[in-house]
Amino acid sequence: MPTLDGSGHEKWAPAEFVVALSHLDVVRAELGRLPHPVEATEEQDERLGLALIRIGNVADVAARLPEPTAGNGRCECRSGPRQEQEYPIERILRAIRDRCSERNGGWVPTMGKNRTLDGVHAAQHIGIGGDGYPEWSRADELPADRPLHRTEVGVLDTGLWPHPQLRGRYVSDDDELSESEEWYSHLAGHATFVAGTILRTAPNARLRVRRVLDDRDGTALAWDVAREMVSFAGSVSVLNLSFCCFTGDNEPPLVLARAIERIGPDTVIVAAAGNHGGGEAGDGELIPVSPRSPMWPAAFDQVIAVGAHDHQGERSTFSPDAAWVNLTAPGEDVTSLYLDGVVRFDRRTGGTPPPETKFDGWARWKGTSFAAAAVSGAIASRIRPGTTARDALHDVWNLPQGNDEDIRRYRPTHSS
Repeated sequence: MPTLDGSGHEKWAPAEFVVALSHLDVVRAELGRLPHPVEATEEQDERLGLALIRIGNVADVAARLPEPTAGNGRCECRSGPRQEQEYPIERILRAIRDRCSERNGGWVPTMGKNRTLDGVHAAQHIGIGGDGYPEWSRADELPADRPLHRTEVGVLDTGLWPHPQLRGRYVSDDDELSESEEWYSHLAGHATFVAGTILRTAPNARLRVRRVLDDRDGTALAWDVAREMVSFAGSVSVLNLSFCCFTGDNEPPLVLARAIERIGPDTVIVAAAGNHGGGEAGDGELIPVSPRSPMWPAAFDQVIAVGAHDHQGERSTFSPDAAWVNLTAPGEDVTSLYLDGVVRFDRRTGGTPPPETKFDGWARWKGTSFAAAAVSGAIASRIRPGTTARDALHDVWNLPQGNDEDIRRYRPTHSS
């Protein structure tokens, strides 16, 4: 996947950016005025109202543009001093904005980088060390399928492993994991774990699962995620998003904002709040966001942001203590469906991964990914003929503490 890890900074596709279709002609003209010829290709999506532009010679184009001066360069200093650095695609975007602003009285076109989203499970180690990896669990049984009052729930995630207990309870658009693999990355079982968590709470749910996160590293580009998000518009009552990204300026990614606008109010969107609440990765390594930094798409106003709590109802140490979190749900020692086969563990930022392990279709895991799935299930379980997902969300929003789902309204404990 063509992503850039700016040495601890946010990640994005290094030669791509998105622009509003209504501003595309303006941006094309400005690209044509740059000192070096631009080798660009376009991909348009009418549902999003956006175009993706890829610049094949991004480094050559940026090299002919002026260096940033004080005040207009890139600076992302949220957690301490950090060396300023402007990457080629950022320099090109700055040049377009500056030129448009000069010609149009300060107006600039709607544009943004094509950012990388990381499966929230991939940051499980943050705040909890190596305990963030899935652990073997003995087999269990999901509640029986309840086809009456069927509710459609969308899941964007990794590929789905065709677990026998999922049979007849999902549609995956042929994006299933192969049952004949010699071994799997532990990240590949994330969708299966999320699916089982939803169905445990909502036996009436029919899942529509689409692969968007890479099965090996748990990442996806925002453009691809947004296109899959809008494909669910009008077809699901609840959409579960157990992944996230952060941005250097804490502003929302353009392409995700547009996707959420286009899905429409009839679908309740539930997203994991992230696992960055501890502020440290394994081995005491600082992470490049504060424990309260917004994670997208969870932090959008239109999205239900879900954090995690432990068995006593206390906020999990890895769950962010932030005002933009709406609800919490159980997120520690969650047991759910998983892969059946040999699993190798991908080492992320910190912690020591376990040795290769043979799983038998079930696992225990931690994280806000699974808290979000529990909330998605709780909403889906309350949708009945004549009610909407918004009605069901209202019921979940007002659940008393100590109920079966143990969903709680979130109230930050830090002082403002």
